[in-house]
Amino acid sequence: MDGLFTLLSLCIVMAVASFLAGILPLSLGLSQPKLRFISTIGMGVLVGTSLVVIIPEGVETLYSASEVGHAHAQLKRHLHAREIDIRWSQSVTAQPLHEIRAREPADLSPFDVPGPVLPSDLDLEAPPRTPTKPGVVGVMNVDGKGETQADKDYSSGEEEEEDVHKESHHAWIGVALLAGFMLMYLVDKVPQYSQPAKQKSRTHHIALNNLGRRFNFTTSLDRDEESDSFIDSTEGRHVQQRSFATTIGLVIHAAADGIALGASSTATTSGLSFVIFFAIMIHKAPAAFGLTSVLVKQGLSKRTARGHLILFSLAAPTGAIFTWLLAHLLGGGQSQSAQTTRWWTGMLLLFSAGTFLYVAMHAMQESSGSLHEGMNGNANGYIDGRESTPSEPKPSWKDLGAACFGMILPLFLQVGHAH
Repeated sequence: MDGLFTLLSLCIVMAVASFLAGILPLSLGLSQPKLRFISTIGMGVLVGTSLVVIIPEGVETLYSASEVGHAHAQLKRHLHAREIDIRWSQSVTAQPLHEIRAREPADLSPFDVPGPVLPSDLDLEAPPRTPTKPGVVGVMNVDGKGETQADKDYSSGEEEEEDVHKESHHAWIGVALLAGFMLMYLVDKVPQYSQPAKQKSRTHHIALNNLGRRFNFTTSLDRDEESDSFIDSTEGRHVQQRSFATTIGLVIHAAADGIALGASSTATTSGLSFVIFFAIMIHKAPAAFGLTSVLVKQGLSKRTARGHLILFSLAAPTGAIFTWLLAHLLGGGQSQSAQTTRWWTGMLLLFSAGTFLYVAMHAMQESSGSLHEGMNGNANGYIDGRESTPSEPKPSWKDLGAACFGMILPLFLQVGHAH
């Protein structure tokens, strides 16, 4: 129960810290240039976290599973039984069983006790023979330098098995990354193909002599309703799809981090959970900050972005507690299943790395395409002069530096905190 209490404490701290880090862009009253600057940093943090933290974390966890299996095989090799050639001393006179008499205490000598000895004519270079069964047998390793043929065969089998595991790890790394990337691509694109083809918005032809009457007799309420209906039918649905894909990718990654924390809590070393906890928090807080800044940049309201943040903050604790319960129900804390647990943990982390790569790529596209979206201010065939002005200024060197700073920020945070 001590492990469960420690895990619950870490999960509570993780959820609260993630929420506080992500609420900063929502609570601060930021102007449009400042919001764009912060969202650019958040986009860079997403890219840097996916390349610097998540992919190395998954690869290291996957290969650590083979190290656990190799250590277990080495232990079995040291405990491997070896044959020895046993000869009895000739100083003992063979007597029939019925003629054996009890010796006097004075006749007993510590040097006259029969025991296993090596024959004087034994050649350590040549294979020995036993008096019962001739043939090649193993010889006892006396000086620690010799190695029997059985040990050579055993070690060669281990090397072949280790090579097979390494090759399979290389293959599974690509499969997990591709599966995560394809999942997020389908989550982003399938809703667009599943909905019916939207009708092209009708163009209103207005004569020049009626242009003044158009704006004089049309109330502001009618224009607002027309504009709102147009936005709701086109941009609103697209914004929800983009924000949903971004949040799903981060939630999957956070759940995989929670699985890693829950799996480490089942180990015998209690300090491993704290190491993984601090390693997760290093990139979880910037990821929460980047999530909310990107969601606000995509056009979501603060209330909706706060709901996405709560979902992201609870994903890792839920994954950790679920993994701990599943491991204890199935007996996963034992040493025989430690290799399997680490392998699946590494696969889930690499899967989340693929999803995170798609989210980072999508955030970069959103950042580069925001200028073109801001300059398209026309609606229904006529252009209002007030709407033709770009809503955002031209990207500057400051934005480029902010993006690069966000990309290298996870690299500085990783120094001294290896997973």
